[in-house]
Parts: sequence; C-alpha cells; structure tokens
Amino acid sequence: MISRILCVVLITISSYGWAQKSSTQIVDLKHAAYLELGGTAGIWSLNYDLMALNISNFKVGARLGLGMLGENYSETSVDVHVPLTVNFMYAFKEKHHIELAVGAHFRSYEIRSVQFAEDTGFKRKSEVLGNYSIGYRFQSPDGGFVFRVAYSPSFYQDGIYFRYLHWAGLSVGYAFKGKKSNKPKTE
Repeated sequence: MISRILCVVLITISSYGWAQKSSTQIVDLKHAAYLELGGTAGIWSLNYDLMALNISNFKVGARLGLGMLGENYSETSVDVHVPLTVNFMYAFKEKHHIELAVGAHFRSYEIRSVQFAEDTGFKRKSEVLGNYSIGYRFQSPDGGFVFRVAYSPSFYQDGIYFRYLHWAGLSVGYAFKGKKSNKPKTE
C-alpha cells in the first residue's frame, strides 16, 4: 500500500516538474550521489538524488539508495536495504536547505529461526517500512560538495504492535552541475 501511494506521488511530482518549464528560471534536472552513514537504510547506504522541480527557493525530488550488510555467519547471506523517498527542500540561503522527506524502506535480512527446539538455522525476512526525515542540507546550485545531516526514523506494523525506530544520518557526496538559463516567463 505504501509503495502504491509513493508511486502516485512520484509520478504526480514528476509531471508537475515538467510542466514548470514556463517559470522564470529554467533549471535542468539536478543529480547528486552521496554516502549516508546511519539514516534511512540503517548502517550505511549509497544514494542517488534527482531534483525534478525547482520553483524559487522550493525544490522537490526523489532519492533511491542501496545499503548492504553481511553479519559474517557462514549460514547467512547479505542483508539488503533500499530506501526510496520523495524530498522537499527549502533554500533559506543559496547553499543552505531545510530538507523534509517521506518514503518507504525495503529491507531483506536473515534472522535466527527459533520456532522449534530443533531449529538452528536462519530464515530470510523481507518487509517494507515507512520513513520520514527532517534535516539540514548543504548543496550549491552550481553543484559540488553535498553535506546532509538528518533525523530519519522508520516505522512499521509488527503484528499488533506499532514499531518506531529512531535513526539519524550523516551524508557526504557530490552534486552534478545542472544547466541554468534565465528566460522570460511565457503565458
């Protein structure tokens, strides 16, 4: 259900972004790649950002990440974490942003199976968690160094219990320079 809602939001934002070509400032899609320690995907993740909409100081985009972690047990395979979020940023100065994000986090991991006394192995568990984040982002409109710090908890339903996992993240990376041109607004 969360993934369907997220897909609808991403499609709506993307189509709205393409419709904004008549705004005063036309900005090509901005791309950024960064390593996040902690954060939405847990221990670490490599992430790719795409800013699809830029109106004045307000920006909207999407993020896709990949984190992998092995626990070094001979019977287990690698745990996989894939965060997918929609980002909302407000630039209060040219390079300084407040960033809000909402999304989903797919994770597939192995846990020790102890349902019966004779169980000694591991079983794979896959689930989708909801998440949001609020934080600070340093990113120049001309590209270059990216720095992020955010509070980014995850939440999910575990049987009858609602679980809330507190996380914070620190990111460093690089934003690729987009083409920028100022054109008069057309009606």
